[in-house]
Amino acid sequence: MKQWIKLVVFGVVAYIVFAAVMTPVAKLYELAGPVKGLEVGGLQGNLLSGSATSLSYKNYRASALSWEMTPLSLVTGKLGFDLTFLFEGEEMKGHAAASLFGRLYVSEFTGAVSGATVKKLANNKMMRAVDLGGQFQAIVDNIELDGNGSVYNLDAKVRWKDAKVSSSFGSPYLGTLMAAVTANEGDGLMARLTDPGKVLGLKAGAKWGRDGKYAVKGTMKAKEELPKEVAAVSGLMGGKPIDGQTAFELNGTAKYQLIREPKTPKADSKTPAANPPAKPKP
Repeated sequence: MKQWIKLVVFGVVAYIVFAAVMTPVAKLYELAGPVKGLEVGGLQGNLLSGSATSLSYKNYRASALSWEMTPLSLVTGKLGFDLTFLFEGEEMKGHAAASLFGRLYVSEFTGAVSGATVKKLANNKMMRAVDLGGQFQAIVDNIELDGNGSVYNLDAKVRWKDAKVSSSFGSPYLGTLMAAVTANEGDGLMARLTDPGKVLGLKAGAKWGRDGKYAVKGTMKAKEELPKEVAAVSGLMGGKPIDGQTAFELNGTAKYQLIREPKTPKADSKTPAANPPAKPKP
């Protein structure tokens, strides 16, 4: 008798899962209700395989989105998909999965965007005085986010091809720059910076903490001469020639929302204050 009960329960669960997977995704989106800041257009297909003509969240917009479910991800307790979409006219693709606990995982993600797009996405005061040229190519080996979209872990590589920065100092060509970026909960963002072409001979490390404080420190030793604009900026950053190299260091503060902020404990209304105010004497 117990065996029959197990089979019935399994059958009911299997039916519910099958029905949810095969339900048109447009209907599921309608049943889920509106999500603040999210707009989706042209939904077709189901969870197994489908597409959308447009997707936007706040200031981020994508088009020609398509997905294929990866059933094996269910074995690990995740719902996973292989994704392909266009962002600012460039193709992006990778694997994304969500766990029952609201965690989001992205892996094997590749894509490229222009320098102008990077400047727009950064939306930072430091970026307003410059224009970026060239193309940024990203390879994300692994990224893990919580339910609020804050990064827990990150392992990625960024290649800035034909790098160029235009500002009041000029528009120097910087060749190709590479950055290996990592993030761990509590440690903020960290990066190792190099340029394989030796246009700058750059070797540097950077750290951007959850508190918004950043620090960049390294050296440059170009094949020939540093571009005069780079030398001028390096001088402002305290750059000094040491053993044929130019050492530099930059520190400052700039807020960002990538790494999860530490939780502030809520005050307990039932707990009396440590130093209650003294009662006035009659």
